[in-house]
Amino acid sequence: MSSTSIYERLAKLSSGLSLLRPEPSLRQKLRANYYLFSSLEDEEAAALLQNCEGAFYQEGDIVFSQGDEGDRLYLIASGQVEIVYEDTGGQATVVSVLKEGNGFGEMTILAGERRSATARVPNSAMIFSLNADVINQQKPEIIQKLYFNMTADLVDKIKQANEQITRLKVIIRELDPGWEEEKILAPPEG
Repeated sequence: MSSTSIYERLAKLSSGLSLLRPEPSLRQKLRANYYLFSSLEDEEAAALLQNCEGAFYQEGDIVFSQGDEGDRLYLIASGQVEIVYEDTGGQATVVSVLKEGNGFGEMTILAGERRSATARVPNSAMIFSLNADVINQQKPEIIQKLYFNMTADLVDKIKQANEQITRLKVIIRELDPGWEEEKILAPPEG
Protein backbone atom coordinates (compact mmCIF):
# COMPACT_ATOMS: atom_id res chain seq x y z
CA MET A 1 0.00 0.00 0.00
CA SER A 2 1.39 3.41 -0.91
CA SER A 3 0.15 6.61 0.65
CA THR A 4 -0.66 9.92 -1.02
CA SER A 5 -2.83 12.81 0.02
CA ILE A 6 -6.27 13.10 -1.51
CA TYR A 7 -5.26 16.59 -2.60
CA GLU A 8 -2.36 15.23 -4.67
CA ARG A 9 -4.40 12.35 -6.10
CA LEU A 10 -7.46 14.40 -7.05
CA ALA A 11 -5.26 17.17 -8.43
CA LYS A 12 -3.71 14.63 -10.82
CA LEU A 13 -7.07 13.10 -11.68
CA SER A 14 -8.67 16.46 -12.36
CA SER A 15 -5.83 17.84 -14.51
CA GLY A 16 -4.69 20.36 -11.95
CA LEU A 17 -8.05 21.72 -10.83
CA SER A 18 -7.77 23.65 -7.60
CA LEU A 19 -9.39 21.80 -4.74
CA LEU A 20 -9.70 25.00 -2.77
CA ARG A 21 -12.03 26.28 -5.49
CA PRO A 22 -13.10 23.06 -7.21
CA GLU A 23 -14.51 23.30 -10.70
CA PRO A 24 -18.23 22.51 -11.00
CA SER A 25 -17.59 19.11 -12.57
CA LEU A 26 -15.41 18.01 -9.64
CA ARG A 27 -17.90 19.39 -7.08
CA GLN A 28 -20.75 17.64 -8.85
CA LYS A 29 -18.84 14.37 -8.98
CA LEU A 30 -18.01 14.52 -5.27
CA ARG A 31 -21.60 15.24 -4.32
CA ALA A 32 -23.05 12.68 -6.71
CA ASN A 33 -20.61 9.86 -5.97
CA TYR A 34 -19.64 10.24 -2.32
CA TYR A 35 -22.42 10.33 0.26
CA LEU A 36 -20.19 12.10 2.77
CA PHE A 37 -20.08 15.25 0.61
CA SER A 38 -23.72 15.20 -0.55
CA SER A 39 -24.98 18.09 1.62
CA LEU A 40 -21.78 20.11 2.00
CA GLU A 41 -21.12 23.54 0.54
CA ASP A 42 -18.08 23.96 -1.74
CA GLU A 43 -15.86 25.45 0.96
CA GLU A 44 -16.85 22.76 3.45
CA ALA A 45 -16.05 19.97 0.99
CA ALA A 46 -12.73 21.59 0.09
CA ALA A 47 -11.73 21.78 3.76
CA LEU A 48 -12.43 18.08 4.21
CA LEU A 49 -10.63 17.15 0.99
CA GLN A 50 -7.46 18.80 2.23
CA ASN A 51 -7.51 16.52 5.29
CA CYS A 52 -8.18 13.25 3.48
CA GLU A 53 -5.40 10.75 2.89
CA GLY A 54 -5.29 8.36 -0.02
CA ALA A 55 -3.69 4.95 -0.30
CA PHE A 56 -3.37 2.34 -3.04
CA TYR A 57 -4.17 -1.19 -1.90
CA GLN A 58 -3.17 -4.36 -3.70
CA GLU A 59 -5.10 -7.61 -4.05
CA GLY A 60 -5.61 -9.22 -0.65
CA ASP A 61 -4.63 -6.16 1.40
CA ILE A 62 -6.54 -5.64 4.64
CA VAL A 63 -7.75 -2.08 5.25
CA PHE A 64 -8.73 -2.96 8.83
CA SER A 65 -9.58 -6.12 10.76
CA GLN A 66 -12.61 -7.13 12.78
CA GLY A 67 -12.02 -6.14 16.40
CA ASP A 68 -9.59 -3.32 15.60
CA GLU A 69 -10.06 0.05 17.20
CA GLY A 70 -11.03 2.54 14.55
CA ASP A 71 -10.71 6.25 14.03
CA ARG A 72 -11.09 6.57 10.26
CA LEU A 73 -13.86 6.67 7.70
CA TYR A 74 -13.06 5.33 4.21
CA LEU A 75 -14.25 6.25 0.70
CA ILE A 76 -13.55 4.03 -2.31
CA ALA A 77 -12.16 6.03 -5.25
CA SER A 78 -11.61 2.97 -7.45
CA GLY A 79 -11.81 -0.78 -7.09
CA GLN A 80 -13.81 -2.80 -4.59
CA VAL A 81 -13.71 -3.68 -0.91
CA GLU A 82 -15.16 -6.82 0.65
CA ILE A 83 -16.66 -6.57 4.12
CA VAL A 84 -15.95 -9.90 5.84
CA TYR A 85 -17.54 -11.03 9.10
CA GLU A 86 -15.93 -13.82 11.12
CA ASP A 87 -18.21 -15.66 13.56
CA THR A 88 -17.08 -17.01 16.93
CA GLY A 89 -16.27 -20.36 15.29
CA GLY A 90 -13.83 -18.70 12.90
CA GLN A 91 -16.06 -19.01 9.81
CA ALA A 92 -15.51 -15.97 7.56
CA THR A 93 -18.34 -14.73 5.34
CA VAL A 94 -18.32 -11.90 2.81
CA VAL A 95 -21.37 -9.89 3.84
CA SER A 96 -20.99 -7.05 1.37
CA VAL A 97 -18.95 -5.99 -1.64
CA LEU A 98 -18.53 -2.24 -1.90
CA LYS A 99 -17.54 -0.35 -5.03
CA GLU A 100 -16.36 3.07 -6.17
CA GLY A 101 -18.26 5.81 -4.40
CA ASN A 102 -19.17 3.67 -1.38
CA GLY A 103 -17.93 4.45 2.08
CA PHE A 104 -17.24 2.21 5.05
CA GLY A 105 -15.96 2.42 8.60
CA GLU A 106 -18.54 4.95 9.72
CA MET A 107 -20.01 2.65 12.39
CA THR A 108 -16.86 3.03 14.47
CA ILE A 109 -17.00 6.81 14.24
CA LEU A 110 -20.70 7.00 15.06
CA ALA A 111 -20.76 4.38 17.82
CA GLY A 112 -17.21 4.54 19.16
CA GLU A 113 -16.95 0.74 19.07
CA ARG A 114 -14.36 -1.61 17.62
CA ARG A 115 -14.57 -2.68 13.98
CA SER A 116 -17.44 -5.13 13.52
CA ALA A 117 -15.95 -6.74 10.40
CA THR A 118 -12.80 -6.90 8.27
CA ALA A 119 -12.38 -4.74 5.16
CA ARG A 120 -10.40 -6.63 2.50
CA VAL A 121 -9.43 -5.58 -1.04
CA PRO A 122 -10.15 -8.35 -3.59
CA ASN A 123 -8.24 -6.54 -6.36
CA SER A 124 -6.30 -3.29 -6.36
CA ALA A 125 -8.13 -0.23 -5.05
CA MET A 126 -7.59 3.46 -4.33
CA ILE A 127 -9.17 4.38 -1.01
CA PHE A 128 -9.35 7.76 0.70
CA SER A 129 -9.68 8.04 4.47
CA LEU A 130 -10.68 10.76 6.86
CA ASN A 131 -9.73 10.77 10.53
CA ALA A 132 -12.54 11.14 13.08
CA ASP A 133 -10.61 13.96 14.78
CA VAL A 134 -10.73 15.96 11.54
CA ILE A 135 -14.48 15.46 11.35
CA ASN A 136 -14.99 16.43 14.98
CA GLN A 137 -12.87 19.58 14.65
CA GLN A 138 -15.15 21.08 12.00
CA LYS A 139 -17.72 23.79 12.71
CA PRO A 140 -20.81 22.41 14.48
CA GLU A 141 -23.02 22.84 11.39
CA ILE A 142 -20.54 20.86 9.27
CA ILE A 143 -20.29 18.12 11.91
CA GLN A 144 -24.08 17.89 11.89
CA LYS A 145 -24.14 17.51 8.10
CA LEU A 146 -21.39 14.87 8.16
CA TYR A 147 -23.05 12.83 10.89
CA PHE A 148 -26.39 13.10 9.09
CA ASN A 149 -24.76 11.89 5.85
CA MET A 150 -23.08 8.97 7.64
CA THR A 151 -26.35 8.03 9.36
CA ALA A 152 -28.29 8.21 6.09
CA ASP A 153 -25.73 5.90 4.47
CA LEU A 154 -26.08 3.42 7.35
CA VAL A 155 -29.86 3.50 6.99
CA ASP A 156 -29.47 2.57 3.31
CA LYS A 157 -27.13 -0.27 4.26
CA ILE A 158 -29.62 -1.55 6.85
CA LYS A 159 -32.41 -1.48 4.25
CA GLN A 160 -30.24 -3.50 1.86
CA ALA A 161 -29.42 -6.00 4.63
CA ASN A 162 -33.12 -6.37 5.46
CA GLU A 163 -33.90 -7.08 1.81
CA GLN A 164 -31.18 -9.74 1.72
CA ILE A 165 -32.47 -11.32 4.93
CA THR A 166 -36.00 -11.42 3.52
CA ARG A 167 -34.77 -13.12 0.33
CA LEU A 168 -32.81 -15.65 2.39
CA LYS A 169 -35.88 -16.45 4.50
CA VAL A 170 -37.86 -17.22 1.34
CA ILE A 171 -35.11 -19.54 0.11
CA ILE A 172 -34.84 -21.30 3.47
CA ARG A 173 -38.61 -21.84 3.65
CA GLU A 174 -38.56 -23.33 0.14
CA LEU A 175 -35.75 -25.71 1.10
CA ASP A 176 -37.12 -26.56 4.55
CA PRO A 177 -40.88 -25.99 4.97
CA GLY A 178 -40.61 -26.93 8.67
CA TRP A 179 -38.09 -24.19 9.38
CA GLU A 180 -39.05 -22.07 12.35
CA GLU A 181 -37.72 -18.54 12.31
CA GLU A 182 -38.54 -18.05 15.98
CA LYS A 183 -35.94 -20.63 17.04
CA ILE A 184 -33.20 -18.66 15.31
CA LEU A 185 -34.38 -15.30 16.61
CA ALA A 186 -34.95 -16.45 20.19
CA PRO A 187 -32.36 -15.35 22.73
CA PRO A 188 -29.96 -18.07 23.85
CA GLU A 189 -30.99 -19.98 26.93
CA GLY A 190 -28.89 -19.82 30.02
